[in-house]
Amino acid sequence: MTESQISCFEAVAKFRSFSKAASSLMISQPAISHQIAKLEQELDLLLFDRTGREIRLTEAGMMMLEFFSQSKERFASVLNAAHAQQNVYSGQVLLGCPEGWDISPFLPSMVNSFQEKYPNVHVELVGLPLGEIEDALHAGKINVAVTMRYAIKQEGLLYIHPLISVSSVLLYSKQFLPASDRVETLADFKNCTFYLAAGNSTPVFRQSVTQECAKYGFVPQMVNCPSLSTALFYVQNNQGVLLGNELMIAKQLDYLYSYLVLNDTQRPVVLAWTPVDADTSPVHLFLNETLYNGSSRPYVER
Repeated sequence: MTESQISCFEAVAKFRSFSKAASSLMISQPAISHQIAKLEQELDLLLFDRTGREIRLTEAGMMMLEFFSQSKERFASVLNAAHAQQNVYSGQVLLGCPEGWDISPFLPSMVNSFQEKYPNVHVELVGLPLGEIEDALHAGKINVAVTMRYAIKQEGLLYIHPLISVSSVLLYSKQFLPASDRVETLADFKNCTFYLAAGNSTPVFRQSVTQECAKYGFVPQMVNCPSLSTALFYVQNNQGVLLGNELMIAKQLDYLYSYLVLNDTQRPVVLAWTPVDADTSPVHLFLNETLYNGSSRPYVER
């Protein structure tokens, strides 16, 4: 039984005519007759008395017409109640993201449909240094975070959901002159200073830079900077380089920087959050709609 069959049945019952019903629905008369025949066959009921000049509903047909009418009214009532209940939800979700990242490849799909469904729950983006994101989660300064998988130190205390994988990217100045005519690998930067932005100078991040460079046979000289803008200033003025990933906004500023994509390194980007107890909290709603798609649980690591 389909919605099309029910619509055809209700139209014939209203007009007492197959031709008038077909005209009202803008379909052919044979098509509407076929739909009614299929409905009668599926229900194993004769819905119309076709023996007279005027088509009339049988007793069974009148019962089904009343049932369909009541079902539609009931559905509309429940739907309105559900919408009203949904609009009761209000609050805020603080979504942390590493500063200097462009998360537009996946942010709209995460947020837009949620905001349409829960207009009274505001999703606010909070930019933080990558190395400070996990601490901000534990401190309650943010509720959910987009971050690199390797940047999470206390994995057992967080839920983790994979989003995408990204390649590492090395930013360097347009004025940089490699030993050869062109840049080919990370080895071309073995004599350069690797600047680390504030929050990215954690042991975990320093280790990731060391591991990248070790693949090309050298140990990088690393210098901490008070901010990402300071690190980028040094890079822009050919004082050193900055290792990041392909989500870095600076990668798009090709009039200021050149970059080398390290395609041999794929690093996972994840969504992370602390356990959420209240099922109706704004954070739980956000996670349920963006990751679970309304189901009971997402795939998570913990």
